[in-house]
Amino acid sequence: QSTGDHLYWLAREFMELHPNVQILLDYDYKNSEFLSREESRMRENSFYTNLRMELASGEADYLIYSATLDLDFTPLARSGLLEDLWTYWENDPDIRDEDYFMPVIESFEVDGMLPVLPYSFYLTGGCFNKSYLEELGVDLSVLQLVDSDDILDWYERLRETHPDLQLFFTAPGKDGLFVPEIVNYIDLESNTARFDSPEFLTFLQRTQDVINDEPIQDIVGWGNSYYMEMALHYGATGEITSYFVQNTSLPQIKNVVTKSRDSFCTTVMVNIYDTISMFQQSYDYLAGPYPVLSTNGHLGILADHGEFMMPTSMKNKELAWEFMKYCISEREDLTFNGYDDFPGTDTFFTSIAIPVNKPNYGRMAEESVEQVKFVNGNGYEVLDFEPVNGEEIVAFMDEVLSHSPVNIGKYNVDVQEFLDEYYVNELITAEECADKLQGRVEIWLNE
Repeated sequence: QSTGDHLYWLAREFMELHPNVQILLDYDYKNSEFLSREESRMRENSFYTNLRMELASGEADYLIYSATLDLDFTPLARSGLLEDLWTYWENDPDIRDEDYFMPVIESFEVDGMLPVLPYSFYLTGGCFNKSYLEELGVDLSVLQLVDSDDILDWYERLRETHPDLQLFFTAPGKDGLFVPEIVNYIDLESNTARFDSPEFLTFLQRTQDVINDEPIQDIVGWGNSYYMEMALHYGATGEITSYFVQNTSLPQIKNVVTKSRDSFCTTVMVNIYDTISMFQQSYDYLAGPYPVLSTNGHLGILADHGEFMMPTSMKNKELAWEFMKYCISEREDLTFNGYDDFPGTDTFFTSIAIPVNKPNYGRMAEESVEQVKFVNGNGYEVLDFEPVNGEEIVAFMDEVLSHSPVNIGKYNVDVQEFLDEYYVNELITAEECADKLQGRVEIWLNE
């Protein structure tokens, strides 16, 4: 158990409100354990294999809480191994749809059932070098959404006059647009895929042609919007304004800011702070973040910090629902400061993901302004937010979520080896990559 995990404190609060209830948190392995990537992958595969076996055998008498949701919940729901949480939601007088970002919750539906209740979420997004967009004549006053075609069109036009321009800051990989675009080529309703289409072949060829080559290898993949903003500021002024970057003991962080290659954009998992930046356009050198849609118009939801699932074999389902409901309900206090063994000002949103509860999100956004001011005083951040009106930013998020959100977690078929063969090792052609993807996904859809 980790006292840095908000679930620990939510469970502790719930037990204090219900003295006869005991909640045990059982983690597969502790955060303090040091595991290699391969060891971690093996441990994770073993955990999910055992979990599926316990679900199938009816031995799963516990509530499932996943911080990454690598579990493919669609077949489990269709097999009747997970409860349909709509039954509890629709019959609970304390639940009001208007208090929640319902498009996010509905994005977890499987055949009309709700097997997963998300605690919080991120959006797929991107930030762009503002000067390059202005050079292209993009009207930033009206720009609100982008998709893969927009990004590649802009980039290819810029390469005509900036032939050495890298696409993604710190070269995290040429497959950065595959995640938001995957929903364009898999239809979960009809269980079909179209990676063998001419459109996807063009996508592969265009993304292979981008520059993804950071000269300093130890900074590869270290990029984010904050570091990119600092790097652009350094390029324009020769100054490092961040106390953290100036005094860090990690040389790669300073190298990210001072020696990274000139790049067009960076991908963003849009969190609470990013939504304020999105609303206010807070950066000096970056435009965005903007939601990145698939080219068929879907906004990606990344529920990467907590999702609840209730096995049908669980005995005390009503109590489990009460705890789940407590975790996503509106709070009077956004902190966990009532505990003597948890000093400081740690907030309810330790993950900084966007909560599904609207009132919580509005208040968190309002308080985030003060948090950033506090952090800025220590030189860590690069943003200065204007005051936020909670109701206004909730309305803004409602508008963002009107763009056909889809849960990226439903598309968790493992095809990374084929993408690496194509993009990294260049061992196969675009046609061969598309063929391998099509074959793997068809098997996965029909398992």
